[in-house]
Amino acid sequence: QDATGLVFTVNSFSGQKFTEVAKAYCRLLDATTGEELVRFDLTNAEPQTGVMMAKLIRQFSGEWEMTAMGEFVKARTVRNMVKPAAQAL
Repeated sequence: QDATGLVFTVNSFSGQKFTEVAKAYCRLLDATTGEELVRFDLTNAEPQTGVMMAKLIRQFSGEWEMTAMGEFVKARTVRNMVKPAAQAL
């Protein structure tokens, strides 16, 4: 079955909150142009261990639409991110 949506996430497996990591950030780049599509400063954000950066939703036309999210969650592992990510789609 074809995927209809993707959520890009970042986790702190060690349990260290993003606010405890100096100069922490995450970003998504266009692989073709190198253009920065989404960027989040994690150090000055919420004291959490997981963040949903962005989601891609396949439209009826077959094209993908990206939405920046920046939603922080208490989730150290990928397994902990499954439910919030699924709810975001």
